[in-house]
Amino acid sequence: MENIDIDIEKTKYVLNSGSLSNYDSIYFSSNEKLKSIFSNFDFEGMDILTVVGSGDQAFYFYDADAKSVDLFDKNKLSIYYYCLRVWVIQCYGSFYPKYPINQKYIDKLFSMVKPRCKLESDAFKYWCKFIHTFGTDGFINLFTWYSHPLLGANIISDLSEVKRRINNDFSFKNIDLVNDCIKKKYDVIYASNIHDYVNNKNCEIVSYRDNLYNMLNEHGMVVCSNVITYDVDKYEYKIFDEKFECKELPPVYMPAEHSLESPGYVYTKR
Repeated sequence: MENIDIDIEKTKYVLNSGSLSNYDSIYFSSNEKLKSIFSNFDFEGMDILTVVGSGDQAFYFYDADAKSVDLFDKNKLSIYYYCLRVWVIQCYGSFYPKYPINQKYIDKLFSMVKPRCKLESDAFKYWCKFIHTFGTDGFINLFTWYSHPLLGANIISDLSEVKRRINNDFSFKNIDLVNDCIKKKYDVIYASNIHDYVNNKNCEIVSYRDNLYNMLNEHGMVVCSNVITYDVDKYEYKIFDEKFECKELPPVYMPAEHSLESPGYVYTKR
């Protein structure tokens, strides 16, 4: 329980509009064009490492029948939200939690939850302590809201495959891909838009590239999404070109920009 108490103390800082090295606000839903990105690949039977973020990315890989899905994130609070979403899918059959989250909704959900592993047990303890300490109003400041989730940009309407797959065990690493590397090899690493936060002006970009390279199987892929910009940074492209081939994904219509833009790009290990 000691670690949960520490996480709650760190959460208090986050709720007051702060952030720490391993604690930050949580994405309620992804701001990536996941449907467009995933339509370009067949992930069936592949070993995946994906950022947790809002959890959307992992659920998309389950829906795509990936062989295994391991999780990582620099933000430790993300895994707690991921578990909450697993329970919402299992117990309520909803892709996202009810909006806004209220006490009755949480009480009913927790009465149905049966943690299957230590990660879920820790998450259950965290949320119970969260509600006791901050109440359901705490959710308002905990999440980063890019768009109203019920608009459905990334909703998976048929959750049958996701429900089947989330009953399996999963692993989570609280790591930063710039500084950390996992020994296991993967066919695909979903890096989201982590590149937007990697410093290209020092060795960070090289370390990030090498860690990705070392965690991939032969001809493995790194899938990156465009969020802040809609093309590959020229310096990043130059650094990655030493070990990866780069291909932009086909453009899709972006309503906010009223134009066709690529939702992401993929690096393939040479």
